[in-house]
Amino acid sequence: MEARFDDPTSSESSDSDQLLWDATTDTRGGIPRIGVVLAPNTSNPFNPRTEITSQLPAPTHAALQVFDMRGRVVRTLAAGSFGSGLQTFVWDGTNDAGAAVASGIYVYRLQSAGRSWARRMTLLK
Repeated sequence: MEARFDDPTSSESSDSDQLLWDATTDTRGGIPRIGVVLAPNTSNPFNPRTEITSQLPAPTHAALQVFDMRGRVVRTLAAGSFGSGLQTFVWDGTNDAGAAVASGIYVYRLQSAGRSWARRMTLLK
């Protein structure tokens, strides 16, 4: 399975610790509230494991996957029903078959409700 996504190595901001989020406006007075958050993985670079945290505003079907730089799925960390609130997932640097992957840059992507959010991470051995 291959995925197409924008170049994760380029961004409008040079701050790699910046959160990716969607803001919606509360109908009661125009107060912005956070919707989906995809946080930077900790630690980055990492060896041999890293944690990926996301936040969803409501229960939904979603998928969190890791891709190589060619857009191939390396590992599906979670797929199915996600609860609302903060959730943390661990990637141990292995593929879906359990084999260790090579050092390099990988992309993790959260997909939900027809939208996607992606960030890059670096595995160093």
